[in-house]
Amino acid sequence: MSDALEYYKILEISPDASDEEIRTSYRNKAKIWHPDSNPSPEAAEMFRKLSEAHTVLTDNKLRSRYNLLSLCCTADNYPQTSNLAVIKDGAEDVNLRAVRQKVIRAKIIDYESKNTVQVVNYANALKLNFNNSLTNWTLGWWHLKTFVPNLLNIIHNFYHPLAKQDSCRILLTNMLAHEQSGQLTKAAQCGLIACDYLDAAGQQMVKNYLSAWNVPLSRPRPWNLSKLLLSQLVAPIALIAIIAIIFMFGCNNRLFNGKKTTAINYYQSVDFGSRGSVTDDIVVGKVINIPVNKNDDSKLYHFKKAAKIMYGPSDKFDLLKTAEKDMTVRLTGITPDNIWARVMIDNGEMGFVHMDAIQQGRGAEIPFGSKITGN
Repeated sequence: MSDALEYYKILEISPDASDEEIRTSYRNKAKIWHPDSNPSPEAAEMFRKLSEAHTVLTDNKLRSRYNLLSLCCTADNYPQTSNLAVIKDGAEDVNLRAVRQKVIRAKIIDYESKNTVQVVNYANALKLNFNNSLTNWTLGWWHLKTFVPNLLNIIHNFYHPLAKQDSCRILLTNMLAHEQSGQLTKAAQCGLIACDYLDAAGQQMVKNYLSAWNVPLSRPRPWNLSKLLLSQLVAPIALIAIIAIIFMFGCNNRLFNGKKTTAINYYQSVDFGSRGSVTDDIVVGKVINIPVNKNDDSKLYHFKKAAKIMYGPSDKFDLLKTAEKDMTVRLTGITPDNIWARVMIDNGEMGFVHMDAIQQGRGAEIPFGSKITGN
């Protein structure tokens, strides 16, 4: 059995000692350490500890409480039992735990490392796990000295989501605090939860203590530890998904931009005989070219209605010219989807119109000197 404040040790008795053994040991040691007969500087303090141990261990109620708290307390965190206060996380909740998290917040020049223990209810534990995981995964790597420690922190937080010893101490402290305030049902619930972190002997000690109250022993719903662990995985899974999407998007762009295609005619050269030649400077997607023969009237088309002639096969290109109804043009190409036609206008320039805006045959009289015919 643990001996948090060393009461058994100072009296040199076993935890199973009888009341008579405790009193006998106290009387013998008090004679030695009483300040009136012992001039040693430490006599007064030693006598005080002996008296304190005697007072607690000869009172069955105080001794039981001491034995319970010694299961999970040390001298550093042993509570003041004369006036115990209920430990809370905001509102009062019997189903509390202690969550120990190691967090690193790195900066380019410096970094901050924390090892925290926080008392939380289940909902706040989920938030705490997620927030600390997000901090470690997004900010924990940005310093040369933090990579390995941050990786170890992430592993520790995942495999040790709860501080078991601290959780036990909080639950047993609240059990005794609720008992002092007369809330025995809440006290019993805290004690039953604390048994999750005790060995068989400790569990039996708690149950023996609770059995004297004659209240229903029903514990709250256990924490879902799988969900608690999952809350730590949300941040890395989200980051991996984002990186994967960016990588796939980049690969698709490289494949698209680097894809080999058949030769595309970006420029259309037209020979006007004695009147020279011209190379149109529009840049378009793949177009099925139609050879320009100025004497071939079958490639003369006219506009069924006024329409726009664009520099490229899309309404997003700049406007080359607005054609009037019945304006005659020469067909020089068609897009593979048969949606756009490339046409030549009188001055030899070429642009694109919707196929449904034109129809075969001459329209209005072709101006003298037009480059769409050989006349």
